[in-house]
Amino acid sequence: MAIDIRDLLRSPRGVAFSKIGYLRSLPEEQVVEFLNGLFRLALESRESGDWEAVVAHIEQWEAAAVAALGARMQAPPVDAVPWAPWERPLGSATVALITTGGVHLTDQTPFNFQAEEGDWSYRELPCDLRQEDVRVAHSGYDISGPQQDFNCVLPLHRLLELERAGRIGHAAGVHYSFMGRIPTKWAEIQTAAREVAERLLAAGVHAAVIGST
Repeated sequence: MAIDIRDLLRSPRGVAFSKIGYLRSLPEEQVVEFLNGLFRLALESRESGDWEAVVAHIEQWEAAAVAALGARMQAPPVDAVPWAPWERPLGSATVALITTGGVHLTDQTPFNFQAEEGDWSYRELPCDLRQEDVRVAHSGYDISGPQQDFNCVLPLHRLLELERAGRIGHAAGVHYSFMGRIPTKWAEIQTAAREVAERLLAAGVHAAVIGST
């Protein structure tokens, strides 16, 4: 069965593989060049015992892939941001969390981190979220952290501690998760953001804290 040569670069999760997957965005002939060079250098290094050339080869191609990806990405158009003065005491405010970490519940559809255009959908997360309820789908950062403790990208337990300490009025009943790393589809992003903002307002939320990765 024929396969796309770039599928060979699908990698396990973890910080060691966080950049190599970007090579999948390069043209196929460049991916072949990378793999051929890696194969040759690995055999030479096995004989010499010196693996520096292999490391240099990987780092060179990782940098090229990240640069190529960055060159294709565009900043979304941003209009003037309306200023919303804070007029409520924090101790009586209801606060929600929004993360771009790709967090979702086990029974929710995972984010499609393999989509070239990104996944601009969002997931609702309850306030009584437990670690065993959580899964993470994201290709843009090392997800081993939130797989162990989702608070590193969605500090829900810290927010509840602030509520118990009286530093905020209430933690919102529902919080929201996006995947982030969306290179295009600005209209869809704006639509999704507007929907979440309307839901937060309808729920009586006064402030939202956005946790990025």
